[in-house]
Amino acid sequence: GGYRVMLGARSASRGDAAQRIVGARAALAGRGGSAEVVALDLASLASVRAAAAAVRARAPALHVLVGCAGIVDPFTAGVTADGIEQTFGTNHLGHFAACLPALLRPSLRACELRSGQRAPSLPLGSLRSSNARL
Repeated sequence: GGYRVMLGARSASRGDAAQRIVGARAALAGRGGSAEVVALDLASLASVRAAAAAVRARAPALHVLVGCAGIVDPFTAGVTADGIEQTFGTNHLGHFAACLPALLRPSLRACELRSGQRAPSLPLGSLRSSNARL
């Protein structure tokens, strides 16, 4: 019983710390479940693709997708591994790429087909294009 939570993390140590917190809270709630870390750097579209492939391999059907990570550093200019302005690339394109049809959207759709209910994608619910590519 319980939920299986996959945590995307750029930093392995921070991901492990978050995994311990989620696991402890689930245990306190008496709900069971599990948490695991998936390596993910939203500033790298290659990392986003690799993380999406890892998630699909571990859990072919996703019930909920929450995209809430980002950076805020107005004083440091930089670019992502793909040459895109860092804040825009990390906070917007990384999340967008994860929900593209070729990445995690099929897993959300698999959940919809199995359950008969729409799998929410938050906050990216308005992305409906099946032809978008990055």
